[in-house]
Amino acid sequence: MLIIDYYPIIAGAEVFAQKVAENLAYNPKNKVFVITARSNRSLPSFEIKSNVHIHRIVCPFFPHSFFLFSFLKALQFIKKHKIDLIHAHLAHYPGFSAVLAGLLTKKPVIITTQGGDLLDYAETGQYASLLRPILIYTLSHANLVHAVSRYTMRMAKTLGAKKMILIPNGVDIEQFHPRASNLDLKKKLGIKGEKIVLSVSRLTPKNGLSFLIRAAALINKKIPNVKFIIVGSGSEEKNLKKLTSQFKIDKNIIFTGYVPHEQIPEFMSIADVFLRPSVAEGFGIVFIEAMAAGIPVIATRVGGIIDIIQAGENGVLVEPKNSSQIADAIVKLLKNASLASELSRVGRKYVEQTYSWNIIFDKVKKMYAHFYRR
Repeated sequence: MLIIDYYPIIAGAEVFAQKVAENLAYNPKNKVFVITARSNRSLPSFEIKSNVHIHRIVCPFFPHSFFLFSFLKALQFIKKHKIDLIHAHLAHYPGFSAVLAGLLTKKPVIITTQGGDLLDYAETGQYASLLRPILIYTLSHANLVHAVSRYTMRMAKTLGAKKMILIPNGVDIEQFHPRASNLDLKKKLGIKGEKIVLSVSRLTPKNGLSFLIRAAALINKKIPNVKFIIVGSGSEEKNLKKLTSQFKIDKNIIFTGYVPHEQIPEFMSIADVFLRPSVAEGFGIVFIEAMAAGIPVIATRVGGIIDIIQAGENGVLVEPKNSSQIADAIVKLLKNASLASELSRVGRKYVEQTYSWNIIFDKVKKMYAHFYRR
């Protein structure tokens, strides 16, 4: 497996890669190697975690040089360990590396695309002129392109993908489940009886947190006893805090900074509503995590989110970049306990039946089996 970041550096693509790798490696007949960047020098260059062999490589001019150094490492591994299959997570640098290694060694290549790697997000779109030719070459030469939503499937096809399969991301329904509110966490955050709106997100433009802050300012005029907890870190943190100060709602919004993924369920246990006002989204694992945790979810009508949320049945959909709609949706759920409870119940059941990792693992293994039979 090739992926730019890997556990403990976690976002949607990394969660999928880790879960699949560990599930495969649980079977002693399988050997799973992960090649990833050593972007955090405090992490070891090599370790075995949950039977997965994790190799972290130093990449000067990170992340743009990842394709070169991962390509060289992949060639070494394929020769030494008699690799059967190369699986790249994200179509740009890891995918390009995998396709080149596959062509030279005649090994099959699967590429998983999550959305942001298809130039759909602001942070990747700025490199469009550089990445587009690479993506077109990569997607058209992969043996199989795996998309996590109908939206990413359409995007990948426009960039040259030929043979494709749709398998969504998954969620650990044992880790994310309805649980008693963590009173110690509330106390630590200084929350004393207020309603809580939670957002878990990298603080980047595509996740639209500025529209949440604007909505919070509107809500503060209607329901003053609401706390907004924003979990995550990123490039927009300074701007978001500045905006919070401009609206004079510093007391209503709590920025936690980075929180390890395994601690997210505790934050979800204290939330009355979950919201991420994405302006672009290939899938959005955090939405199915929140649904699994039994929280009513508000999301925007963009990208792969519409595969997950059926408006009015298992969640609420609003238009992107519309703070007024976001505010109205939050107020509605906070004031209508029966509606919030019903959305939570249906959302949890839907996730159990559709996105449980056991269901997703079966689909991934069938995808792999096609190449092993060859």
